[in-house]
Formats: sequence, structure tokens, C-alpha cells
Amino acid sequence: MSERCTNCGLELFAGQQFCRRCGAAVRPQAGDDERPTRILEGGTAGARQGSNEMRGGVGGAGTDPFGEARQTAAQEPFRVFAQTAPLAPAAPRGGRWWTLPFIVIVALACVGVLFMRRESSPSRMTVAKKGGLAKTGSLVPPIPPIPPELPEEARAAIERAGVPTPFDESGATVTDDRTVFTKTVQLGEDLAFSIPEAIGEVRIEGWDGDEAEIKVTKRGGTAEQRRAMPVMLARGDERVSLLSPPARASGGAVRVSYEIKLPRSLRQLELTAEEAEVELKNLDGAVSLDVRAGSIELKDVTGTVRSKLIKGSTKVVFGEGTHDGAQEFSVVRGNVEVDFAERASTDVKAETMDGDISADEDLGLRLVKSPAGIHALGRIGEGREPMLIKVVNGDIKLKK
Repeated sequence: MSERCTNCGLELFAGQQFCRRCGAAVRPQAGDDERPTRILEGGTAGARQGSNEMRGGVGGAGTDPFGEARQTAAQEPFRVFAQTAPLAPAAPRGGRWWTLPFIVIVALACVGVLFMRRESSPSRMTVAKKGGLAKTGSLVPPIPPIPPELPEEARAAIERAGVPTPFDESGATVTDDRTVFTKTVQLGEDLAFSIPEAIGEVRIEGWDGDEAEIKVTKRGGTAEQRRAMPVMLARGDERVSLLSPPARASGGAVRVSYEIKLPRSLRQLELTAEEAEVELKNLDGAVSLDVRAGSIELKDVTGTVRSKLIKGSTKVVFGEGTHDGAQEFSVVRGNVEVDFAERASTDVKAETMDGDISADEDLGLRLVKSPAGIHALGRIGEGREPMLIKVVNGDIKLKK
């Protein structure tokens, strides 16, 4: 009768000492408590020992080990990928503290790019109107002129409301490189005339009429490009505004210049520009100029003057008369030259922080040098209205 393992019931061979399946000793051994192999929990140790015994008994012939190999400290855990769950997102580590600020910076950069693209889009238009003064942001879509059959009352109501209306260019002289036309606009001495966002050359001269004569010259580009850049007029209760098309509307190919005659005693003239060459002559009213880059020249402008120029040159010439209001000329980077008449009367204060001042001896001005720059002070003639000249980086020349 064959013997079977008392532990697992496997049939045993004659003389077999350990079970091939579970590794248990099949016969009691002397000193059972000191035998080298013991059955541990799960039978893994015994299975390994039995396997080794069998391999030794058959002369090292390889057989598959029984049971599961025990993991050592130097081994990676054995993973059965078919039985593992999908990997979950790893929790943020302490060393990744820069992740959130980096995401925020990238998001803000994307918003900034979208905003810049939106601002530079040629289809965007912004019109802000205050007191009859309108400013255009970018490309101004073509606005049809007021129909000629429109009743005069309706036309007058539109003009009084300050709605910008384009000049009718039907009678313009058009050549390959320019379009020229002249229009007449009724004004009064109590109105102000403004040119916001002027571009190119602007020449304004005072005359004895009570109306404005405006000559518009568009240069460059094609005839279609020039026609797509209308010059508009906005009339309000207190001012009349001449609205220039933005230069970027045509990619800078078209520039607009003006030659304007205004009533000599017009209450106020206002002009702003990014880049322009401005020339004023024979005006008695108040003048306000704000130019970023270019040149400003005033001749026989006797009213109150506020002139600001960021970069460029300013020149002032007085005839036989004198000015009847305070005048101030400032330049950030550039020069100022003033030519006084023989009978000029004014109190002069000129100063430059980084530059030089030259003054004719006949003017009787006193030059003072200080750590803050150079100053010229004095009274010419009887004094009367003051003249203030300020330059940050540049020279001042005073002549008589």
C-alpha cells in the first residue's frame, strides 16, 4: 500500500523524506525541533526548501520552484500588470511649488496677447464724443455723405447734434498720388475749432472772414485707399472739430495735410497730434497745442498759448505787435527759439535742465546757472504778459 503525505495527501515514493507539493517532512526526524526546515505560514519556506532538495537529488537538473519567491530588500516588487488598477494622478510634491505660479503667468500672457490682437484689429472702431469732439480709434468704416435731397432742417439738426459727417469729395482733384479738395465751413468768433489726432502737415492762418476755408490734401496710396479714408466734420454747440482718418487705417500709405484759414479772432484753437508739422500765423485767440513728435512754428500769434512738444523743435516769431495773453512753450527733447520784435513787451522766464541758453544782449536778460540747469530771467519792454519756456533736454535761443 502506497503512502500519502499527511499534510496535503500527495502520493509518496519509497524512501521519500519530503513532499514534492508542500515540502512537509513525511517521516519524523531525530531532533525534530532542530531540523533545518520548518513549515512557515503559507508554506512558502517549506516549498522552497523541498524544491532545493529535489534539485540536489537529481544532480542539479533544473525544475520549476514551488510556491512564490520571497521578495528581498534589494528587489523591486513583482507586479502583474494585468491585475493592476489604472494609475491615478500623482499628488503634487513639495518640490513642484512653482507649478501654480507658472500656470497663472501663462494664462495672463495668453490674455494679454488676445487683448493686443483685439486692440490692433483693423475692424475695430472706437468713437468717443464730448462736446462735439470725436476721436476715432482705428479703422473708420466709410460713412456715406448726407444725401443732397435731405431737408435743410434735418441736415441742420444732424450738424447741431455733433454727429461726424464726411466731406463730400465729389469735386476733388484726383491724380495718381494725391487727392485735393477745398471746403468752406461757417463759423463764428464764439466757437472753438479743434483738430484732434492730426497727421502730416497743418498750416493755419487767420483772416478777416467769419468762415473757415479748409483745403485737404491726401498723399500716397491708391485712389481707392484715399477715398476709404474720409475727413469728417463734427459741429457742436461750442466747437467745430475736423476729424482726420488714422494713418494706420491704410497701413501708413496715406497721409493727410491741411491748409486752413480761420477767423483771426476765433475764440480758441485746439490741436493734438502724434506726429505732425504745425504752423500757425496771424491768430489773436487762445491756442492749445499738444504734439508728440514733429515741429511747431508760431508767427504773430498774440493770444494765450499753451504749447507742448515731446520731441522736436519749437519756433516763435513776433512781429511789430506783442502778445496779449500768457504764453507757455515746453519741449521734453528738442530746442526752442524765440524771435522778439523791436517793441516787444513781456516778462521772460526760460529754463533748461540739460542744455544751454543764449540770449541777445539787447534783451537785457539775466542768466543764472544752478545744479538744476540754466535760467534766463528778465523784463523786455514794459513787461505785461509773461512768457515761460521750459526745456528738459535741449537748448533755448532768444533773439531780438
